[in-house]
Amino acid sequence: MQETATTSEFEPLEHKLEEGGELDIRLPNEGRLYIDRPLPFLCLYRHPPKLADDLTHRLLTTQASYLIASGGKAYYPELKALLDVVSKAMLARFGRFLVLEIWGTPENGETKRNEPLSLQPEFRVSAPDHEDLRDTVTRLATALKRIVIHDLTSGVFLSCTDGPAPPGYPPIESDTNAESNCFVVGLEVEPIYRNPRSDVIYPFLFDDLRRQLAEAVKKAFFQFASNLSIDGAPNYLALGRRALEPAVAQVDEGLARIDESFDFLLQTTPVNADEAWSSFQESGFEEAPVFQYRPLPVDPELLKRRLFALPIERVDDPTLSLLFREKQEELDRKITMVRDRGTRQFFYGSLQVYGEVGTGLLTLAKDILNRLPRRDDDLGKIESLDAEAFAEMAAVEFDYYRASCDEFPQTVQIRHDLPAGLMVSRGGLLIGHRTRIPASRIDALLHHEVGTHMLTYFNGRAQPIRMLYNGLAGYESLQEGIAVLSEYLCGGLGIPRLRVLAARVVAADGIIEGCTFPELYRMLRTEYAFGEREAYSITLRTFRGGGLVKDVIYLRGLYELTNFLKDGGDLDALFVGKIALHHLPFVTELKDRGVLREVPLHPRYLLEDGAQERLSLLRGDRTVVDLIEEASL
Repeated sequence: MQETATTSEFEPLEHKLEEGGELDIRLPNEGRLYIDRPLPFLCLYRHPPKLADDLTHRLLTTQASYLIASGGKAYYPELKALLDVVSKAMLARFGRFLVLEIWGTPENGETKRNEPLSLQPEFRVSAPDHEDLRDTVTRLATALKRIVIHDLTSGVFLSCTDGPAPPGYPPIESDTNAESNCFVVGLEVEPIYRNPRSDVIYPFLFDDLRRQLAEAVKKAFFQFASNLSIDGAPNYLALGRRALEPAVAQVDEGLARIDESFDFLLQTTPVNADEAWSSFQESGFEEAPVFQYRPLPVDPELLKRRLFALPIERVDDPTLSLLFREKQEELDRKITMVRDRGTRQFFYGSLQVYGEVGTGLLTLAKDILNRLPRRDDDLGKIESLDAEAFAEMAAVEFDYYRASCDEFPQTVQIRHDLPAGLMVSRGGLLIGHRTRIPASRIDALLHHEVGTHMLTYFNGRAQPIRMLYNGLAGYESLQEGIAVLSEYLCGGLGIPRLRVLAARVVAADGIIEGCTFPELYRMLRTEYAFGEREAYSITLRTFRGGGLVKDVIYLRGLYELTNFLKDGGDLDALFVGKIALHHLPFVTELKDRGVLREVPLHPRYLLEDGAQERLSLLRGDRTVVDLIEEASL
């Protein structure tokens, strides 16, 4: 809860600082003191007394401890008194305290309107030549030099100054000083995000600089605090904010509501799959079937209006801001795809969301289809379960996880508007009423759907960020990679299943190359020896909506995941929610900062007989294909 403070309230502030909780106080003249938790450092920014703020103050709000105040002379005594209170409290707790004052160039009433626009980042660090500051200043300078904007490396200039301060401002004087281990360092930032001739702001440039600068400053603070005892700070990332600002909750909630307002898979899955198969048969497999879809429950244009009204620009946390913008962009494209169902535009949208097949993935898929021959088992003689029987098995699986956490979802529906197969939607399991599952595949599919998709949904719900259960942008590839890996670890990933995943990649490449529905169907039948219904199912999935290349994610996800494991990646870290592999550093940071909690559930398949042995083999030099091929000999 934010408060408004005056000079007379600084004395009670000492007590609040001693208590050590979050502190967020509004100060006169657009000022603010924010301290997430007790820390031995503080960022400072003084508003120019004559110029309008040019966003420089937002370079500080990425940090866990900062003070924004007026730079006017009349406010200096108040600023000095406030800094004295904060510095004395932190000195008493840590024994050392650092104030990093940041300002933009220039902020003394002058402008650079006649100078050409330069995008090269420049920083000027000024600090007293003090033994206890040298390593910190060096670390700051090194980190600043690694900031790159538009392929331009940063220029960093150092100067020794006993009283660093913005041009035209008095140095920060305090009752504490370097002799009592209270230090001030100045950092001047060239505002390359503002056109010097027109004062036009470039928001993407600003966000890029702000994000990289935030990391550099945290590295310097971590160096300064290296010999101090700070709870829960194993690395510099842990020095970020723990408390979530109100804008985070607003944007997170807004994105979640928009994501949940339509079900992308249901909206792009035909409701007449069986009837379409009959008509395709009757045409001698020469005429593409016509698919029908559910009515749209939303107006795409209104949904987009809500999507872009979300104030992501007000989210100060650079990591969460980046994740939210990614999700906003993905939702925008998916909403467009749902609007474009049944048209060629839908296909182009799917390429934007799920990407091209790629030469490497296509080569792997064809290698699987050629190395692993089709098994001519008589499917009619294989014991199988129908939809009702599988739903009962799923209920038993739900009970296993509910024994550890009774909030685990247990929704299962047998749907007559779905083709044969399984689908997890909003944490519930959906089963097509014509589904029949071979007994040998029961465990594998339970681990795939319940132990992966539903488990990560529930683990995401246990976190304070809703996007972890709705899914961060691009999460599907890793989700399906883990799900297919679960099938392998329990011994349920056989040759037929792996061939289907490879065929989906070949099918996606086929539609990209311009194959028609009948042409792709015939290719799967003649070149890769798939049965009639298998070939139809793969082709249907590829052409649904107007052309959907989503099914490349199964094999792609498995391939990327096995490489991750070979490189020593931690499988447990991936169960925090629905994330992509490239999100793992962000998730690790949020864990180190104390934003994310420990996950409540771990998958049962890791406890299956042989699972750890298979995982060890996979971490070696053999691939899943190698191991399945060996097992089939």
